[in-house]
Amino acid sequence: MEARDPDAIAATLADDVVFRSPVAFKPYPGKPITAAILRGVLRVFEDFRYVRELGGDGGRDHALVFEARIGDVAVEG
Repeated sequence: MEARDPDAIAATLADDVVFRSPVAFKPYPGKPITAAILRGVLRVFEDFRYVRELGGDGGRDHALVFEARIGDVAVEG
């Protein structure tokens, strides 16, 4: 994401990835839909950067916390 390379992003996703968002009403399972969502994010977010990494017990669950801008609005996710 930080390199803004949609092909590299898609290549790193697991086939069984699930995209979850606090602004979406449901999870989106699968690599194709997750890659499409992240391509859209690249078009909207500016100054994207990761600020923290979270991991659950056993290494199964994982999340990356980010900061970015949408115009003049700062966002974190």
